[in-house]
Amino acid sequence: MTRQQNILTDPLRPQTFGEMIDALIITNIRMWHEQEKFFDLEKLRALPCDQIVPLLTYTTRLNLLRNRAMDGVDALLAEQLSKRFPDILQPPSPPNKDSTIIWEPT
Repeated sequence: MTRQQNILTDPLRPQTFGEMIDALIITNIRMWHEQEKFFDLEKLRALPCDQIVPLLTYTTRLNLLRNRAMDGVDALLAEQLSKRFPDILQPPSPPNKDSTIIWEPT
């Protein structure tokens, strides 16, 4: 008998474009699930500091994993498009290679 995957806790190992989109959706669900804990201010205020910091750390880690999943979807899509349409012009690389920049206003 095979065990079903727990989408809130089991590790994700996407290999294909579809699995990468699935991983992005699951990571979003995990992050939203954890962020819900921050909306109940009474329970949050009642928690000792040593429980709040790990909660913040885990939620931040989930956000980074979500960003990685988005980058993975982008990379796989770009790879497939460049194989299918080899004459497509590639956009120039950004001058700043700092991966901490998530969004810049235009």
